[in-house]
Amino acid sequence: MNKIILITCITLIPFLSFAQKNNNKNQEKFENISNEYMIIRGFTINDSESNSANKIAVDIRGEERLKIIFDYGSLKVDEALLSKQYRTMGHALNASTKFGWEFISANVISSDQNKEFFYYMKRQKR
Repeated sequence: MNKIILITCITLIPFLSFAQKNNNKNQEKFENISNEYMIIRGFTINDSESNSANKIAVDIRGEERLKIIFDYGSLKVDEALLSKQYRTMGHALNASTKFGWEFISANVISSDQNKEFFYYMKRQKR
């Protein structure tokens, strides 16, 4: 009986210690990433008058009013992009290309009266 317990312990110890091993290979994969990604999200803003009349809010020039958000996916924020006011999605897109961002893809989601715009951007990691 003692021999069976000894053999079982000898065979199980390597498996149990292998499960405890810290693997640094996953951390190295994330450190070698050479690109940063960003999503520019824009959506139309409705004010109280336009909600009651079922119309999209329009500014003086007849353009839809937009709220634009820059999503970096982390706590690191590019203050130069956030400090400006943007009238259109094209204006925000052109401003981001000046800071090295490259356009990848875009999606537009339309609901009853609102539109959501998603622009996907990337740039080389600094």
